[in-house]
Amino acid sequence: EEEVVTMLVTATNDSVKGGQAFFSMLDAAGTKDGKLEDDDLKVIFTGMDYNKDGNVDMDEWLNAMTYFAARIDKMMTMRLRMAFSMTDTDMNGQICKEEFKASFKPWDVNNDTMLSASEFVTGAMAAGDTQLEALYLFFRMDNNSDQSISKDEMKH
Repeated sequence: EEEVVTMLVTATNDSVKGGQAFFSMLDAAGTKDGKLEDDDLKVIFTGMDYNKDGNVDMDEWLNAMTYFAARIDKMMTMRLRMAFSMTDTDMNGQICKEEFKASFKPWDVNNDTMLSASEFVTGAMAAGDTQLEALYLFFRMDNNSDQSISKDEMKH
């Protein structure tokens, strides 16, 4: 099972990051029906075509993608703030080492003091994230791309 999750994580690293949030934002710009159809794409394209010349040039593309990236980061920031609040069990506005360790201890199934992709995704999904959201968070935290999150990576 761990091998399958690792293969999935490796194969989808670039495409997963923000994929679900990006799709939701694109769908929200159109019909909001969970599908991207011609009408949705026309609305999105028209929104990206700032100078209304019927084409999207590099500057327009970059502006639109920057907007979508900022929205994705805003959503992630909100989720991370929620996670902070849940970890701060004594609600003093700070997370001490004990609270921090306690929050991830149940996720570290093999007790190696690191969270593998499988452990992280399973724990995050149990906490309410979708698999895509969990993978996105995992890749944001796995700074050295070694397919695990160490104590040092959790500090940053």
